[in-house]
Amino acid sequence: MEEVLVSASRERPDGTVVRIAEFTVGDETGCVTLQLRNEAANVAVQERYLVLRDVSVIMFRGHMRVVLGTSGRVQPLDAATLPSDVRPPREVNRRVNMTVSAYELVTLHE
Repeated sequence: MEEVLVSASRERPDGTVVRIAEFTVGDETGCVTLQLRNEAANVAVQERYLVLRDVSVIMFRGHMRVVLGTSGRVQPLDAATLPSDVRPPREVNRRVNMTVSAYELVTLHE
């Protein structure tokens, strides 16, 4: 986990509080912003390496965000338990940041 970019709490009309945090995540090939809520954000803050299950890419104001799906999970990755041929990334390539680019949906007319 590289860094926490944004952290905010919002109260819903029913009184429950939602915590939203955004992180830069990636590997040697590039990085992207990961948006997590509540307990998933707490796990991410405490860990350097994560296993993300059931994630999706959404567009937020024209920029990519990776978010958990409805049954998504964030789990810590213990690098010591990885098979010998699998290595966690040594660094995050910030030069290739997929979130920085703005994307626009273009409708083609035939």
